[in-house]
Amino acid sequence: MNQQHFNAVFNRLTERRREVLLKLLANEKDEAIANSLHIQKPTVRKHREEICKLFGLNNEFSDERRSKLPELIALFAKYKPELLNQNTSELPQTENFSEDKTISENPDFVGREDAIAHLNMLIDCNAKAIGIYGKGGIGKTTLAYDYFEIQKLEYLELQVGREAQYITSVKSWVKDQLRHKFKEEPEPDFIGTL
Repeated sequence: MNQQHFNAVFNRLTERRREVLLKLLANEKDEAIANSLHIQKPTVRKHREEICKLFGLNNEFSDERRSKLPELIALFAKYKPELLNQNTSELPQTENFSEDKTISENPDFVGREDAIAHLNMLIDCNAKAIGIYGKGGIGKTTLAYDYFEIQKLEYLELQVGREAQYITSVKSWVKDQLRHKFKEEPEPDFIGTL
């Protein structure tokens, strides 16, 4: 990686990733970072993993079997040494309201902390659409339902038919939902806006 590529990656970091990065460069541990930014520890690990990937340092494992943090620090020592070992307590904090919205109140919903942390990270990065995919029966729908409940979000659910005569066009379904649920008339080119 050269200086120009390094600067391009650094300048494209989201505000949240930059906050996490600066704290990592100050040798703060994941738990301290999570506490100071009011996020969960798995969310910090996910940000660290994504930051390393952006800088071309792959194979970052959340269980720290092979951390790329030393390589990340070496990269910053080379191209931006002024950011190493800063006092981050004086940095402006981004308010995060999801602090108590990361754990499910459903006692049957366990073991999805990493998935929820990943969803939180995507939300923090202003993702416009998030796809949850995988083999059938692993809990994708349950994860989505529970995440919406945790975040107190409303959603529209489109049940897809299995037989051709029951498959609804998403465009017509969204138009109907806008009209009936939201009492809004869709604009002529609303699907392009959507």
